[in-house]
Amino acid sequence: MSRRMLSVSLRNLERNGLITRTVYPDSPPRVEYATTALVEDICAPLEALAAWARQAYDNRHRPLARPPGTTAPAPQ
Repeated sequence: MSRRMLSVSLRNLERNGLITRTVYPDSPPRVEYATTALVEDICAPLEALAAWARQAYDNRHRPLARPPGTTAPAPQ
């Protein structure tokens, strides 16, 4: 990720209330980012959504069961 893309992403996260930005007047200037309470509030629902998505993907991409006594088709 380029510096510019990182800066744009951090500004968007700050604008959306997900992070705070603190600037310290050191030499050279120092900036610190921290997550907000909103991140803590949405963390559990997002983890549940991710778990559901993984399970749905695994279920959808699981090989189909073959009836007993049948074999896989020959490769072409």
